[in-house]
Amino acid sequence: MVDKSIINYVRFGMQSSELLPNMITEELEIQPTRSYARGDEYVTHTSKTEKGVRKRESGVWQVSSKGTVQTDNLQDHIGYIIDLLHPKQAEIRTILSNPEVYVDVCIWVESDEPVHSIMLPSKSVSLLAALCRDINISVISRGGISTDK
Repeated sequence: MVDKSIINYVRFGMQSSELLPNMITEELEIQPTRSYARGDEYVTHTSKTEKGVRKRESGVWQVSSKGTVQTDNLQDHIGYIIDLLHPKQAEIRTILSNPEVYVDVCIWVESDEPVHSIMLPSKSVSLLAALCRDINISVISRGGISTDK
């Protein structure tokens, strides 16, 4: 069951000026959620009123639990990424050996509650840490603290 007041997802990603996303897809045999190569063009706002075309400065390859895992349980999202990538750990280690490639896991937690705590089992943290250089955690509260009594 998904609670619309909570948004959780986990994303694994790689970024480098020399990263070729098609090669990563082929090597890992996993379709990315999002990918682009250095030099790819995209349309964006160049100001508040005008759009323009820019070129990507680096290559990116990402896979996310967002839209795939149908629960709001954070551990389900973490488990999805671990189950997907753990069998490819040797290939990921080879990629990690290149200091020019930044590899991270992003854990996103968003809630309507003013205070939201999360628990990350140490085994999950250990498995995620083996797949990346950094684990980035964002906890966002969309709710305010009421002073009404």
